[in-house]
Amino acid sequence: LLLLPNRVFSDFRLAAAVLSVLFLVVQSIIFMDAAYTWNDLWFGYAMRAQANLDLRRKQAWVGAILVAAAGLLIASLLLTAHTWHLTPRGLPHTFLAAIGGLSLALLVLSITDWC
Repeated sequence: LLLLPNRVFSDFRLAAAVLSVLFLVVQSIIFMDAAYTWNDLWFGYAMRAQANLDLRRKQAWVGAILVAAAGLLIASLLLTAHTWHLTPRGLPHTFLAAIGGLSLALLVLSITDWC
């Protein structure tokens, strides 16, 4: 139909696989930068409220940060469960379990005094 040799499509498949990984990495970095910027903004509001001796407003901003973090954690757990349900058993489930366990371990580690 396209009158192109199969080699062109094999090369395209390889290039698309490599570029899709790079796209995912860049997209993850942009998302993390946005999350850090959002947290810095809200935490700055909380510190400004503390400097103005408005402890109620400071608690509201810190509470908003915690509620947003809890909401995002719940969303990630739900999406992981949904992905688990959609993928075939075997290696994909092993990968999801390993990534989920590592993520939870790093979450616990990040809230300790050591980190």
